[in-house]
Amino acid sequence: MTETKNSAALQWILGGALVLIGLFVLVALVSVRSQADSVSTSAGVTNVTPVVDTVFINDTANARTTTYNDGTTPIVLTPGATKTIHVNGAVTDSNGVGTGYGDGDLTDVNVTFFRSDATGGRNCTLDNNECFKTTACTLSTNSATQIYYNCSINLESYTDSSSAGGPDSTKTWVASVQAVDDSTANNVNATINTAEVGTLLSLVIPGTINYGTLTRAQETNTSTNQEMTITQNGNDGADVTVLGTTMPCDVLGTIPIASQEWALTDVIYGDLASTDLTGEAVDTNFGISYRTNDATPLTKVLYWNIGMPAAVSGTCTGSNTITAIAS
Repeated sequence: MTETKNSAALQWILGGALVLIGLFVLVALVSVRSQADSVSTSAGVTNVTPVVDTVFINDTANARTTTYNDGTTPIVLTPGATKTIHVNGAVTDSNGVGTGYGDGDLTDVNVTFFRSDATGGRNCTLDNNECFKTTACTLSTNSATQIYYNCSINLESYTDSSSAGGPDSTKTWVASVQAVDDSTANNVNATINTAEVGTLLSLVIPGTINYGTLTRAQETNTSTNQEMTITQNGNDGADVTVLGTTMPCDVLGTIPIASQEWALTDVIYGDLASTDLTGEAVDTNFGISYRTNDATPLTKVLYWNIGMPAAVSGTCTGSNTITAIAS
């Protein structure tokens, strides 16, 4: 009887121990499964090449309208000064553009404006006849991924014309816009548009011919004749026509029109290479060409001689008209 009681007690003790072990395992499992760990995450964003969406050529900063790239309206240059044109449009970069350089993905928007046959194309060498470049164009935000750009270019009065009368009438002018992002210098996109540069006929012609004080019946020579230096002021090869009037003197007599002579070379009065002035416009075949040197203006001299009549006295004044014409 005692053994039976002892056996029953042992079973209860073993059963309780098993229950405790089971609960411990269950609590341990629940504890492990409810543990929270900190996990780092990362993801790489693929760089996307920026895209030049639009290219416009016009007179106004940020206009983004077609003025000169319409195929019919040439750029009109300014005599003896620069003509500012604007190349503008929009650039998209899916990696974000921010509000300007350094704020978004873009590091540069630049433009090359070049004559279509310029050596190197958009990689041409700077030259006021055929190649202009602007870097770091101004930017203004349109959206998180699109930005507007504006690039100013100053064309010279002698920039090559691609219109009738110019040296390159069969060519055109190209505006090539390049957008560069901060991923790599080679991650660029260039887009072009074209325009025509007009022909500008313009010369700077001195306003006076002063023969100085001469004696009666004196004829000028290579030391005393007058050199009229005419300056190319546009981009069109040019001649000049000449005509004159008589020169009444305030004391005595009049100098006839034909007493003045013009020449293309430095000669004396009456030389075979010298031509009598007339009252009608005469083409001198002066032939001043196109300016091609950025450092030095292009000039050419028209020479003037006079033969004084024997019966004149005082100050004699008249008027000569020198007119530029396309050559």
